[in-house]
Order: sequence, then C-alpha cells, then structure tokens
Amino acid sequence: GDAFPDVLAGSLARYAPEGRAAFDVVKMPHHGSIRNWKSEMHERFTARHFLFSTSGERFHHPDAVTIGIILANEPHPKIRLWFNYDSATTAPWKKPLGVKPARYTAQYGKALTLE
Repeated sequence: GDAFPDVLAGSLARYAPEGRAAFDVVKMPHHGSIRNWKSEMHERFTARHFLFSTSGERFHHPDAVTIGIILANEPHPKIRLWFNYDSATTAPWKKPLGVKPARYTAQYGKALTLE
C-alpha cells in the first residue's frame, strides 16, 4: 500500500516481464501521494479504474501530479477515478480542465459500483 515506486514496479514485473500487465482496478498507494507513484511504474501496467482512499484532510492527497501521471500514461481511452470522499482535495476532478471530458470520469461517495 505505501511501498515506494521502484518496489512496486519490481513487483509488477512478475505479472508481465515484458510489456504491461492488465488490471481492472488499481488502489492507489498512499492515498495518491506523488512520493509513491511515478510514470515509470505506471508504464508496467494498464487499468481502467483507479481508487483513491482519502479525505485529504491531513496530508492533502491525492497529489494533482499523481493524477496527471495516470492521465498521461494510461492507454485506456475511458479512465475512472474513484474517490471515497468528496473533499477539497478530490473535487478538482469533477470537471476536467484541459482534458477531453470523455477521457475520464470521477466518481464520489460510499456506494460505488464498477461498470
């Protein structure tokens, strides 16, 4: 959960020694902190759903740079960002700025179901 990107990337190599491992859902490490997410790691897998478990109250996660890395590196055409809290740190992704609206959607709240 809170492992550093190089450790996570090494673990992902077991699923796909060459290329990208395909996952349905990725629970973001350390609430979406940039210290636990790098583009080199994201290049080891692909996923449509990204889960962020944080209110952002204490450490102000997720980091905007982390979500930028996801949007820049994820080849899936329709990404879903899932937030368990609708807060000041997660609200910016309700309405995409500078991103095609169809590129991703953001879901908020307790009753979340994957489609």
